[in-house]
Amino acid sequence: MEENTRNFIIRLINIVALLAAVAWLVSSPGWEPAVAVLGSLAVLVGLEYQEFSRRNSDSVDRKLFKQFLGLLPSDGVIAFVSTFDFGGIFFHDRLENLRTFRATWDNPEHEFLDRTLESKRKEFYQAVDEFMSQIGANTFVIEDGKQAIPREWEYKQTKRYHEAVESIHKSADKVSKRHTELVRIARKKLKV
Repeated sequence: MEENTRNFIIRLINIVALLAAVAWLVSSPGWEPAVAVLGSLAVLVGLEYQEFSRRNSDSVDRKLFKQFLGLLPSDGVIAFVSTFDFGGIFFHDRLENLRTFRATWDNPEHEFLDRTLESKRKEFYQAVDEFMSQIGANTFVIEDGKQAIPREWEYKQTKRYHEAVESIHKSADKVSKRHTELVRIARKKLKV
């Protein structure tokens, strides 16, 4: 059952219980019905406060998610990383948004309030960190902002070359997968 539906049913049951307690208090004044009224009222206030807090955190998370997608939309660097053959030459600046994410999104200002979303953001951050570490360890600037795994590895150190390509591709696949998971869950939870 969806969370909104469940919360609505709980609120509705509580309102019915509150009305029943008020009717009991009116028909038989006494401390038992008064306690029932106060208890039902307290639960209703608690439910409303919980709903208010959830809506507030959703608003904060929506803003953060919009910022996330502004930096890393699916059709930008994520599409590049998921489709490019890193055995070839690429422009260094194609990964700039991932560098920016890695440098700026590991702090409290970029944490989702929703625990599930934050867990997925951390998983994505770790995947980006691993990918960028693989790029840093296995590729080098060759000319005019271009970067690649050294060509001499392909001919003189074939095993090393293939291991480098494979490790970069595995970490790139993880970046793409974690990004997709985060976006899908955020869209569902935040209804955006």
